[in-house]
Amino acid sequence: MKRLFFYPRVILGMVFFSVLTACDPVPVKQLSAEQKVADMMWLYSQFDENYAPLDYKIKKYSIDYEKSKSDFISFAKATKSNEEFYLLMNQFVAQFRDAHTSTSFSYGGLPGRAAISYLGISGKRKEDHFVVRELLPTFNTGKTHFPIQNGDEISHMDGEPLTQIIKKDLVPTEDLGQSESNLTYHMGRVFTRLSTSSFGTGRQNAVLKIVKRNYTNQEKLEIEQNEDRVVRDWEKKDVNIEVTVPWVTKDLFYFRTEQSQAVALKISSFSDEKKIETTVKSSLMNLADFFSISGNNGGVSSVLGLRGFDGSLKLPSSFFSKIVRGVNGYNYLNTFYFPNQVESWTSDLTLNENGIPLTGVTNQSIFKKVRYIPPHARFITSENATYPAYVASEVLHDRSGKTTDEQGRAYGNKLVATLFLNTFSPDAALENVLHEFKETLASLQFYGVKDLVIDMVNNGGGSLSLGLQLAQALSKSKIDVPMMQFRISETWLREFEDMTYNAPSDSEKELARRVYRQLFVDWKADKRLSRPISTESLIPFELSGNDQLQKPMNIVLLVNEMCASMCDIFAAIAQDNELAWIMGSETMGAGGNVVSHYQAPNSHLIVRQTESLMMRKDGSYLENNGVKPDYQVNVSLTSGRNYRGLRNFAIDFLTQIKEKKRFFQDGNSEGMESKRVKN
Repeated sequence: MKRLFFYPRVILGMVFFSVLTACDPVPVKQLSAEQKVADMMWLYSQFDENYAPLDYKIKKYSIDYEKSKSDFISFAKATKSNEEFYLLMNQFVAQFRDAHTSTSFSYGGLPGRAAISYLGISGKRKEDHFVVRELLPTFNTGKTHFPIQNGDEISHMDGEPLTQIIKKDLVPTEDLGQSESNLTYHMGRVFTRLSTSSFGTGRQNAVLKIVKRNYTNQEKLEIEQNEDRVVRDWEKKDVNIEVTVPWVTKDLFYFRTEQSQAVALKISSFSDEKKIETTVKSSLMNLADFFSISGNNGGVSSVLGLRGFDGSLKLPSSFFSKIVRGVNGYNYLNTFYFPNQVESWTSDLTLNENGIPLTGVTNQSIFKKVRYIPPHARFITSENATYPAYVASEVLHDRSGKTTDEQGRAYGNKLVATLFLNTFSPDAALENVLHEFKETLASLQFYGVKDLVIDMVNNGGGSLSLGLQLAQALSKSKIDVPMMQFRISETWLREFEDMTYNAPSDSEKELARRVYRQLFVDWKADKRLSRPISTESLIPFELSGNDQLQKPMNIVLLVNEMCASMCDIFAAIAQDNELAWIMGSETMGAGGNVVSHYQAPNSHLIVRQTESLMMRKDGSYLENNGVKPDYQVNVSLTSGRNYRGLRNFAIDFLTQIKEKKRFFQDGNSEGMESKRVKN
């Protein structure tokens, strides 16, 4: 049965809804060998019936599929506990190295289902290191002498580089199919382990090596007095400190309860002098219930709901309704997203300038929090815009970095716009989002702005329909869109058959009927994948040139290894149609849609799978290949200052006087290379 995956918490402002899934929690009793075999057979049936890239993966990774199935049956019989069996099922899925294909369990809010081992720190990746951003709510940061501080940069644990630990303990049970994506995604999970989803639990202590640490105020003062320079907030001192901290292991149920209570206490500590309204404070108290574990990846979700890599809240209620209904009634259009979008746990509350918790977090406030924005920037979009955009005046220069000519005359300035495109699953109606996007582009052109940076770093994807139409909005002429190959199954046959009866016009019914006939013929020929079909067949008559554009803009698209699914597709369209220059690191390569199947009969496992494959203009698959940027930048190295260094690369590129295409053709990029080490 086909159902689309959604998280068990949905948010609309300060209104909260419990979403009931069709999945039972993992069992308390120990599974028998027969039950384990039955669940493995159920898992195999999902791959046999639904998994689109099966033949592609078998060839690419030299998988002996039938032998693998036989081996895992033997391994399942030999497992000594439920959790050992759960890890085994994860390992079977991980061998396909697919970001859209993974497993999850429900814990049902009950004890005895899973254990969590943690050190109590959360943060994010910076190249091969981990930067601490937060301690658990149960840590009293004002009193504890815990030896790890916010801002600490950790390189090793127990004498091993963090990257090696990720490859050894975490990738074997969840492999995204792209090495950089694995490092970014798993970095936070090194320090928080769930017994059902990762190896390495049950240890007593961890020895952490800290290589960088924030300067104290006294140290800053001494440096500024002695060296006649200002120490910036982002600067850190080199250290070589080893600290030993205990692994704390608890039942997941009790861990959640403790963290909820700590968050409630944290919220109630806001004094009346700060004038928090009673109703707001009461609503905030309810947030404590939202400190939970994301079963699909072992990270802990935010008390404010699931936070994505960009810091935004995931799956607001309007997106939930789109998942259920779909666009134009067809739900598969919204399944082009990376379902495992939690970086790590966080209890961080978004505050205003007076320290009062915000009840309505906008994309503009998120943008300001997670990205560097120059002080001279001016927003041209409203506070509530889906994709906020600002304009800043930047200095022109030549290839050597000089800002004046031989006579000493300044080259001048130009306006460069930056737009924050952080999701293709926004909390707004598709037609409204598209209208706003086009209006933003039109406003930029009205004010004479010719250069635009579109920031898609950490965008996990979403609606195919929205993504295709946003890409089309960047061009006056009709764009070439990717082709798709569907896994020929009852699912897709039923989807297109339904369209032949329920599409809104006879023309669309006829187009759907042609696709259905083609799928049916391929199915009768016992083919696993359909012949390539244009993605435009999913949204007939909806793509046409943007006549509001006066002329093409110079666009730089910023991407990284966490750009997945529809974000992969958008970047591929931009590159294949020469709409933009791609800058950053290679995208994830999650090259299709994602569908969830509920549930294994005994363990109650949920499995998500890729049921289509996207093809680029040259016929290559996006799956496991992603989009290779026109200009490579180590994006994770710039994360420490909210990707300021990545923005600097883009601005440097757009403000050089020489023609942009030559920049890539001659390979002479010293002006930008000189800034590569800056973050």
